[in-house]
Amino acid sequence: MKTEVFGKGKPLVLIHGWGMSSRVWMDIAERLSRKNKIYLIDLPGMGSSKMIYPYSIEKILEEINAIAEEQISIMGWSLGGQLAIEYQNKYRKKVKQLILVSTTPCFVNNNNWNYGVERKVFDNFSSSVLHDWNSAMRKFFNLQLIGAKDRKNILAKLENYFLNKKSPSIEALGKGLRFLIDNDYRDKLKRIKIPVLILSGNKDKLIPLKASEFLNENILNSRLKIIDGATHIPFMSHQEIFIQHVSEFMQINDK
Repeated sequence: MKTEVFGKGKPLVLIHGWGMSSRVWMDIAERLSRKNKIYLIDLPGMGSSKMIYPYSIEKILEEINAIAEEQISIMGWSLGGQLAIEYQNKYRKKVKQLILVSTTPCFVNNNNWNYGVERKVFDNFSSSVLHDWNSAMRKFFNLQLIGAKDRKNILAKLENYFLNKKSPSIEALGKGLRFLIDNDYRDKLKRIKIPVLILSGNKDKLIPLKASEFLNENILNSRLKIIDGATHIPFMSHQEIFIQHVSEFMQINDK
């Protein structure tokens, strides 16, 4: 798995979301590296990382675990947040704290969960992605940025970083979508005992605020910071306040 390591200080692993790569962190990674040793990874089949077989969450967690021998903190965004939760459950002694950004314990609505995406909407998006990656992702970026103050500039950055370049593996995209459909982490939240920071934008159209509040209510040692005006990508739209929340959390829990 492609990994870039830089900076000095407390080890912090950054896990990106579905269909993206570590490039999504570019605007904040350098600043965080001033006080942290940053691990930037590309999930298998995305960015510059090759596919792995079998393509499973367990295998991905093993790949993540192999990148650092030391105790780490993890910041995961969207699907990356779910992977961070699962990693902590599997490697409890390895993780000192979690930062969950725009993360939900259950992505798709079901009979007992109404804080996600409707299954029909999800299925339609899945079909469009596998048919035409660039077109579908452009729509996906627009959805994530509805209501964002600096929408045009952020959209231009995302398109520059990801579109009209080497596409992720179609197999990895399909498997990742399957993870989002199949996985439900609600029953695992109470097992988390380490400090957790939950960061959420109050204008996120993909992950409702109620999902972040559910995380906060069910993770014992957690704190929720709502970023006013932010959508699904708060670390791009509201960099200053985002970095402030992360830095304060890392500093407090480093004592």
